[in-house]
Amino acid sequence: GYFTRLGSKVSAELKSSARRRRSSVHHLVNMLTADPKYKWRRSRDEVYKALHRKRLLTAWGAVAGAISATLQNEILYKGFEPTSWFMNILKAVNSVATVVCCVGIYGEHWHLVLWERLERHLQ
Repeated sequence: GYFTRLGSKVSAELKSSARRRRSSVHHLVNMLTADPKYKWRRSRDEVYKALHRKRLLTAWGAVAGAISATLQNEILYKGFEPTSWFMNILKAVNSVATVVCCVGIYGEHWHLVLWERLERHLQ
């Protein structure tokens, strides 16, 4: 009696939940492929441009971090206090540059995966 009804309710709820998840995933995929702002993912030139932008972002972040670290080191040798306002600004610049590099590396990897998928698809 009671347990079989409870089991069938739970089973029906789990099936309904799985169906909703599948339909929401399909909806998301359909939205991404139909939306004009995601059409660039289908163009080899646009993907290459985005990949190039990510590489430039990463390179500039690395250069800014290296300059900041070098300035910190030189200023420290000159006798500045490690807690001075200028050193704290350089530390903040270095931290931001590190985050920019991490985001750029991740974005570059994602674009490379997209590039490889396009290449396989077009061959």
